[in-house]
Amino acid sequence: MSSGSLITIYLISALIAGIAGAIIAQAKNRNAGFWTMAPFLFPPALLALLLLPRRKTAPYKAQRSEDSDNLDEF
Repeated sequence: MSSGSLITIYLISALIAGIAGAIIAQAKNRNAGFWTMAPFLFPPALLALLLLPRRKTAPYKAQRSEDSDNLDEF
């Protein structure tokens, strides 16, 4: 098998794993951004996501302060 076909197979599997990671992470209330990137870079990381239990609380979201909303005032 040539190196070009191996690279193509890896990239296709990385894309599929990244998309599947995002879908599964949303279903398990996990951070979809991280779980899209992790299986994309390392496709077996999808197995770790499958083994994680479903989170009962919503994932952490950054709190925005009122000062950062109004950038016109000094």
